[in-house]
Amino acid sequence: MPTNQNNRFNDQAIKAAGSRFKTSIGNGKAALSAAVFLMESVAEKRDTTPIVKMMKDAKDKGDDNAKNAVGLIARTLFPGAKFSTDKNKQPVFKITGINANADVLAEITGWIDADNNGIFSIRGKQVREKLAEYQPEPITTKTPEQLLEARMKADVKWMEDNNISLEAYIAKLTTLRNN
Repeated sequence: MPTNQNNRFNDQAIKAAGSRFKTSIGNGKAALSAAVFLMESVAEKRDTTPIVKMMKDAKDKGDDNAKNAVGLIARTLFPGAKFSTDKNKQPVFKITGINANADVLAEITGWIDADNNGIFSIRGKQVREKLAEYQPEPITTKTPEQLLEARMKADVKWMEDNNISLEAYIAKLTTLRNN
């Protein structure tokens, strides 16, 4: 985790980077630069407000790719952290007890060139590709039998809701299977 470099992540710098992100959403490289700075500030100060604000700003501007990229970077930087909503239905990103992944932090800071610009767009596939190696393998927690049971329960509920008899359902399955 970075050390506080002459109060680099003071409130004024964070506010300026947040404004830069919001006004730069149309320029993916500039938005990436601001996003990386803000991710570093979250790793340093442990305040996730900038992440939630970036996602809201991208959503408000209709840029789902930028919103999703910010979420991907955040979830990769803080493995195990989750997005949720508070009692007022406002989004929150909880990192309590979760440290920033130092390798991911080094990776994302490498995305900024000497002129403080992103080397690629926040919306580009490079963000997903570069972070893919840090993603855990998907874990299948249910057996095929458990998945089948869940599907069957959903079908039974659907049949009940639509007043369809079990016999009619089985007859249709048999017809479909034989065709």
